[in-house]
Amino acid sequence: MALLKVPDNLPQLVSAAFRRARNNKDLSFFPTQVAVLNTGSSNMQLRYAPSLAHKPKSTPGTASSDPFASPPAGLYIAALSPTHYLVLNKFAIAPDHFILATTQWASQDAVLAAADLAAAHACVRAYRGWAGDNSTGAARLGLLMFFNSGAGSGASQPHRHLQMLPLSSLYDGLPGDSAWGVLCDAVVGGAETAQYEFGVFGASMAGVEAPEQVWDMYFRLYQQACAAVLGAGVEVLPEGKALISYNLVMTEKSMVLCPRTAEGAEIQVKGGKGRVQFNGTVLAGTALVKNETEWDALREDPEILKTALQQVGVSKDFTTLHKL
Repeated sequence: MALLKVPDNLPQLVSAAFRRARNNKDLSFFPTQVAVLNTGSSNMQLRYAPSLAHKPKSTPGTASSDPFASPPAGLYIAALSPTHYLVLNKFAIAPDHFILATTQWASQDAVLAAADLAAAHACVRAYRGWAGDNSTGAARLGLLMFFNSGAGSGASQPHRHLQMLPLSSLYDGLPGDSAWGVLCDAVVGGAETAQYEFGVFGASMAGVEAPEQVWDMYFRLYQQACAAVLGAGVEVLPEGKALISYNLVMTEKSMVLCPRTAEGAEIQVKGGKGRVQFNGTVLAGTALVKNETEWDALREDPEILKTALQQVGVSKDFTTLHKL
């Protein structure tokens, strides 16, 4: 594994880079409205970003089709090793959203390597105790890593990248006494009022420090997810193309992986049909819409969101939570 060095002041470095890039118009920040919906199993955060619907799309085969091959100087943060670097998300709806990318091409649809998880975990550790601009409560301290892999996961780029959101940014726009909390931490922590609407595999990160422990945990959860989708006898290899679509999240407290059977679901909205799609942030308990009719429909009837969530993964009966 390549030598890994995370800047000691990573949170401050990211915040400064984000402010500079925003001021220089190197990135686009899309304001959102936010609501908290109770699905009966948990409180879900719903964000509405109408401006994001007009985000420019890259054309396959052009220089811009792989944003991680040669990142713009205005978005670049730092190299962590010869194999991985950090870059700001060019289209952000949350402050200080940054990305861990591979220096050389690696597939987003392949099983993650030990070096990927080691670098991600090092970033999570660098954010221990970081409150950002929202310092109300210990639950708002730290960093969320999320990863989307496969056609049904919400993945947007084929070049391998793991996304990072300070937990404080997830609370952006919410009051200090909000009922919403980071769902993966609550579920793994055993909160009675926190459950997913689909099957997940998760474990506590307590006592997990060594890079090999992090990868071992990930691979075991991935194996369980593959068995849930493909059957208990499936052979799951530690490298190569992933057998399933899935999302993964990691914080200082938890790691959770969910197999995905669909990227989204059709929903009933005023005047017809709409659609809601989910990426890895759904494991933190968040969802995003870009259309006002979907925003209105979900807020008026949270049962619609619950039903949509039940359609994008395996049965919640598969859920397995444990310490490894």
